[in-house]
Amino acid sequence: MTQRMKRIREIRDAAVDGLHEVDAVLTRFQGRRLSEALSSIGTLPVETTAAGIWALAALVSVKSIMEDQPVSRIDPGVRANH
Repeated sequence: MTQRMKRIREIRDAAVDGLHEVDAVLTRFQGRRLSEALSSIGTLPVETTAAGIWALAALVSVKSIMEDQPVSRIDPGVRANH
């Protein structure tokens, strides 16, 4: 096994430990994994609500959140004029 492959395995193994917490948050906020497996650098694409993103960000096992669309909180007391 090459040094690179060894490091990839170490990263994945470390990330797997936090998956139970991530899955619990996704369930709680009606989210889902967009991939079953972690990437070679330990990332996992997910889809969830804005509240779910905030909950994921609060987990110790989550080191960063990358978004492909803006995430913002909406004051529940404010209604859109439609």
